[in-house]
This record gives sequence, C-alpha cells and structure tokens, in this order.
Amino acid sequence: LEIDASRVPLIQKEIIGKCVERGKPVIVATQMLDSMMRNPRPTRAEASDVAGAVVDHADALMLSGETAFGKYPALAAETMVKIIHEVEESRYDDMPLPSYSEPSDKEDAIARAACALASEVSARLILVTTISGHTARSISRFRPPIPIIVTCDSAEIQRQLVLSWGVIPFLLPKFRSIDSLITAAVLKAKESGIARNGDYIVLVSGQPVGIGGANLIKVHKI
Repeated sequence: LEIDASRVPLIQKEIIGKCVERGKPVIVATQMLDSMMRNPRPTRAEASDVAGAVVDHADALMLSGETAFGKYPALAAETMVKIIHEVEESRYDDMPLPSYSEPSDKEDAIARAACALASEVSARLILVTTISGHTARSISRFRPPIPIIVTCDSAEIQRQLVLSWGVIPFLLPKFRSIDSLITAAVLKAKESGIARNGDYIVLVSGQPVGIGGANLIKVHKI
C-alpha cells in the first residue's frame, strides 16, 4: 500500500488504535533503527519513532535488516530494548482503562472487570490460566499497567502470546485443582522477580480447571 509520507505517522497511529480496540496483536516494524545497520548509534528520529510506537501501545516492535545483516545486530537490539524500557517507565506510557461502549462477549466483560479490580486493590499482577489464549488477549486489550502472567500447557500458545502486550506466558503442566495451579504460577512469578510475598494478584480462570473460557475472578494474597 503506497501512501504519501506525510500521512504515514497518522495512519500508523490509527491502525494501532483500531487493533488495540479490537484486541488484535499489532507489530510495528521496518526501518525502526535503519541507520544502525551501518552505525553504532541511532538517529534522533529513529529513537523517537521507536518511542512513539511504545506510547501508541503497539504490542510488539520488530527489527529486520538491523539484526539480519547489519554491522551491529546485538547493539541494535539492546538499543531498542533500552528505548522501550525508558518510555514504559515514563508517564507518557500511562493509559487509562479504555471505556469501550459494550463488551463484545463474556470474555471481554471478564477482562474489563479483572483490570478494574486489579487497579482497585493495587494488584502486583494479573494471573490468567488459558487454553486457547483468548482470555489473555482480551485482558491485554485493556493495557493494564501491571504484568499479565499467563499459564498454558501448549508451547504453540505460549509462543503466540509472547506477541501480546504485557503478557508473560509460562508453560506449565495441567493441574487438577485451581489451588495447585496458583501455587505453581506464583512460584514462577517469584522466581522471575515479578512478585513477592505480601503482593496481591488478580486471578482469572475457568472453574473447574481445564474447562476452557473464564468464569472466575479472584483476589489472592501471596
């Protein structure tokens, strides 16, 4: 699709916004740090381009030539990560809970409620158990300012969820009880430095475990 260069920034914002609103993963790529194929530092414009995509709440940013055949592949990746972290730690990354008109389905309503509850109790993270990844993507759509820890038993679903905003997927075996699943997931979160004793978390799951779909929201103290 060819459009005038003057329209590209606004069209990009519009596409990202529509994807976020509909819960579709959106990746911003191509020439993000193009000059780093030849130079060890990005231009100011490139750094601003990366920062802008983060502020717009894209799910993922991707390098291509910079890491495929550029002179500084590792440095390019490190530079992008550093810019992303700087922006995410700033107030410019803050985003209020979207007030989309009506939930599109039950999962959407549960996702909205989980994000609102997490904000009310100052939860450290949202813990989601999923089979297909749909519940996790629904929660990611609302861009909560805390990690979304997701447990699944499929390596394929785990790989897919890596692209969703704020989602940290863990591969865990199937459990017979929700308590066993919470214990295993919390242990993973603590080992990763994401949570610690005394933190509150919001659990979103299906009851009984493994039924598919979410029908339970619970506040849990570690």
